[in-house]
Amino acid sequence: MTALSPEATWLELVSTHETTFERLVAHDPKIAKFGRVLGDERVADRLTVQDVAHMLNLPAPTLLAVAAGAAVVEPPIQAPPSPAEDAVSTGAVMQRVRLDLRPVFADGHEPLGLILDEIDRLPDGAALVIEAPFHPVPLRRLLGGRGYDSAARQVAADHWRVAFRRPAPAA
Repeated sequence: MTALSPEATWLELVSTHETTFERLVAHDPKIAKFGRVLGDERVADRLTVQDVAHMLNLPAPTLLAVAAGAAVVEPPIQAPPSPAEDAVSTGAVMQRVRLDLRPVFADGHEPLGLILDEIDRLPDGAALVIEAPFHPVPLRRLLGGRGYDSAARQVAADHWRVAFRRPAPAA
């Protein structure tokens, strides 16, 4: 079997290790909820193994070892961000892009591809503000691993506002 690095795409990993997702679910049954998003080939080709490790709150070496069939027991890499400690505050952000995902979820679609499209177009120092029906902790971990700052606030029982900001490059 081919050894892959955390920089490999998720698609490469699941193509090399066809039972990767099933092994991950056996490792941690909570991972099953990610099946639809990680099974989308268009998204899988845009996520690295490290990105998925952030989403699943696993160290990338653990994810790779489980994919290869090893029995691994390691603690999560970090606790999920606490919404109680956050407030949507993007400081002196010059540009904000809003993306209301509530209708996308209501229609039964997975919006990660849309989010990645917007993130790819986001200028340095700008913020992407997402409206979601729940607190998207895995998305916050994913984008945090890519260097984005985030803050979240619960607006209503089924409405969260989350801001992601790409830090401006140091002058």
